[in-house]
Amino acid sequence: MPDIRLRVGINVPISDVYDAVATRDGVARWWTREIDGESEPGGTLRFRFGRPQPSAVMKVAEITLRHPSSGSASRVPTSGRTPRSPSS
Repeated sequence: MPDIRLRVGINVPISDVYDAVATRDGVARWWTREIDGESEPGGTLRFRFGRPQPSAVMKVAEITLRHPSSGSASRVPTSGRTPRSPSS
């Protein structure tokens, strides 16, 4: 399956974007409220849309934050959402 990439420009703090698309509670505010699982690297999320079986199951492989103006990347450790440098 090919990668799906979408680039959207919005004028909000990066932490707000992260919360909306990379956390279970954030996604539940705009996509489906029927989500279970862990939104940490290594976790699996199951999304339901009114049926008992999941409509989508997604494995969280890695979370990387990239600041658009600098191009630098930070990875989110499995113990929380605080970014760290890729070399640490």
